[in-house]
Amino acid sequence: MKVKHTYNNEDIKIVSEECLYHGFLKLSRLKVSHKLFSGKWSPTIQRELIEHKQAVGVILYDAKNELVGIIEQFRVGALGQSSNPWQFEIVAGMVEKNEILENVAIREVQEETGLTLSDIHPILSYLPSAGASNERMHLFCGSAKLLNQAGIYGLASENEDIKLHIFPFNDALEGLADGLFDSAASIIALQWLEKNRHLIKSF
Repeated sequence: MKVKHTYNNEDIKIVSEECLYHGFLKLSRLKVSHKLFSGKWSPTIQRELIEHKQAVGVILYDAKNELVGIIEQFRVGALGQSSNPWQFEIVAGMVEKNEILENVAIREVQEETGLTLSDIHPILSYLPSAGASNERMHLFCGSAKLLNQAGIYGLASENEDIKLHIFPFNDALEGLADGLFDSAASIIALQWLEKNRHLIKSF
């Protein structure tokens, strides 16, 4: 059964938009009115929106040796919200204007792990936090040689301090079940890999 949304972009009126801050992120204040499920229009409501570039995330997998590459780094957003501000994550980075998503994935893997991908497979894309941000995350699975590749990487110019961990596939799944991973991208990518790793070719 194909389900359709009740409304679309044509059922929103943007009354005004004001930029509150523009740095690494852009924060805007919007006043909008939208169609209600009753068929009437809502009163004008105010919402703050964090405008963010699109991003890619890459889970690294070595099909030959059944290994998973996971990075660890400090995340300010985890302060007070997680048991540890150092997070286990997949490789990720932002997409610049007119960049091809696969090229961004290849670049970010090189910068954050020093690895070269032999193949890349799209997983899905989604909105991580549509209640407050317009960021869209595009997930991929990258095939790479991971045996004995653990180490410390990242660009000093971007204040990156990244540690690459290599997990046996079953250990990664055990960590998923135990709550080791605390980001949506990592959880989704690992769940996808659990069901679809047969699609990833050995090199």
